[in-house]
Amino acid sequence: MAASRSHPGLTWATVFVSFSTVVVPAHSTEAAPPPPPLQCSTESGWTFSLGASKVAHLENVTTPADCCAACQNHRGCGGWTLNDPGGNGCWLHGPRHNATAEPRRCGGPCVGGSNGSSPLPPLPPPPPTPLPTAPRPLAVPSAKQLDWYRHDRGAMITWNLYVNCIPAGDPDASTLGCWTCRGQDKQDLRVVRADAISRHYPYDFNVTAQVEAAASFGASYIIFDVNQMLGFALWDTAANNFSITHTPYRGGGYDIMAEYVVACRAFGIKPGIFYTANTNAYNGIGNRGVLGPRVLTPEEQDRFIVQQLTELMLGKYGDIFELWFDGGVNNAVYNRTAQFLLEHGGGWVTHGFPALNGIRWCGNENGAQHQPNWAGVNGDPLSPKYSSLKPSPTGSIYFPSAADAVLREHCWGWVNNSREPTSTAGLVDKYVSSTGQGSKLVLNIAPMAAGGVNATDVVAYRKLGVALECLFGPAAVVVNETFSGPMVAVNSTAWEQVWAVDGMLTSNVTLRIRENVTQGQLINTWALFATTMGGDAVVASWEDITAETTSVPVSIGYQRMFARQQWLGAQAWAQMKLVVTTVPTAHHPPALVDAVVYDWSTRGHCLDEGWLGTQSPITHSRLELR
Repeated sequence: MAASRSHPGLTWATVFVSFSTVVVPAHSTEAAPPPPPLQCSTESGWTFSLGASKVAHLENVTTPADCCAACQNHRGCGGWTLNDPGGNGCWLHGPRHNATAEPRRCGGPCVGGSNGSSPLPPLPPPPPTPLPTAPRPLAVPSAKQLDWYRHDRGAMITWNLYVNCIPAGDPDASTLGCWTCRGQDKQDLRVVRADAISRHYPYDFNVTAQVEAAASFGASYIIFDVNQMLGFALWDTAANNFSITHTPYRGGGYDIMAEYVVACRAFGIKPGIFYTANTNAYNGIGNRGVLGPRVLTPEEQDRFIVQQLTELMLGKYGDIFELWFDGGVNNAVYNRTAQFLLEHGGGWVTHGFPALNGIRWCGNENGAQHQPNWAGVNGDPLSPKYSSLKPSPTGSIYFPSAADAVLREHCWGWVNNSREPTSTAGLVDKYVSSTGQGSKLVLNIAPMAAGGVNATDVVAYRKLGVALECLFGPAAVVVNETFSGPMVAVNSTAWEQVWAVDGMLTSNVTLRIRENVTQGQLINTWALFATTMGGDAVVASWEDITAETTSVPVSIGYQRMFARQQWLGAQAWAQMKLVVTTVPTAHHPPALVDAVVYDWSTRGHCLDEGWLGTQSPITHSRLELR
């Protein structure tokens, strides 16, 4: 990390045992001139910015002078402590870090020399109480995040070596247990040893069938798992030999990632990548055991990640739509990785990295986005754990959510037919509770051990695509009102938008409202009204149907659906209106994109498994969202 310096002849009067212990070199018996200021420098390329509450740990920094120098040379460092003069003891603190003991502040020259070291400068007086500041600007989506919103649903192809487990007594078995389903850590099975992978590779990895399955349920982008947890790469990586390229697959030297990108583009689907940085069993990183010959240091893993991301995101595969980090990326440990993303991540959205074009996890693997769903978050965008960022109506970082889900509960990797696929009705519910709540449904496709897609799963994906087209396609639409400009101000604190519904019967309908979020997510609390009177209906005729619609009349966001509504019985409404009662900022009035009503009262067949099984697959991806 930071460059180290030696100080010959320097002896220590005290060994650090805690943050509160201060090191003072032993006094020299001879007077010596004041040493010259130490020239502060750091290793080239290490420019990680500390967050307000972050700590960075520098290895091989052995003196107070060097630790102080490192702090002065790192943007965002507000103080430092040293607790181990033998090395590995320099800690850099953000300006608001609550250290065990008050960290030394950085200011003035760092001093030191071979004949002793000046006492460290005293702490400065506490800063004055800050004056009130203007509110932080409300977060707005980037162009890449807006483009991501326009994709209605995605798929995640999840094959890894856990699918290829073998009996524990097999000579090719490692000591790592097999894991593919939640609550099903199969201790009688083992992951294949790294040096035996040439006998247990996926010999029939059918990329075309996998991408076709995604297209059949309307996915317009795919997240392809290229190395999940165990580190086995499905592309030709130069970082090590633990990859599909170094197996006999298709004669050896083959690159599945390249084939995947070609297949995606043939189906009009955007290719994305699922990459695990915090866990890599081959490198001995994380909690999945050690599969490779040795354990990499954090520094080595950091360089390893950057090399592989350079291959994947900046190499021969062309434009990549999304980079999904499994569990995020620990920016406090992998500094070069964070720098790589800051320098190059403008070309894609990154799941788990809020500092640039970020997407976050919804918090569960059930395809369930809970309300209110705020796309803005507050906190340090370079936090080691992005889950510490808190969604807020006044969030200053735009960080919308994606909701992943599995076809067979709860298995990300293929096991067998013992767990049935979720019913079509159940998958539609996942869609409504994810994409329909301003998030994004990302449904897994779990290839079998050899790499093909199970025939039963193929049928399930096809049925889902047909059902969604039946329920949300043009034939189901009875109201489609598009708006331009802001909502109408009722008074200084309320706005409304009225639209005609032309005698719509409310026996079984689904309402979709979309907010214009280009200036941020502005709608906080709201109420929904309907009237049977047309034209300029008198105020008294409006009936409040908010309670009939939802128990959480807070936030709209990019999209919010209210499914299977039975508003006050089967009445023929003439108009509806949304009234916004609070907004997080007065800088911009709220605005809607559109309001769409789908009539499901005559569409019971859309969820009938028998009828769905007779239908042809849909032939297009739903990219209609503007």
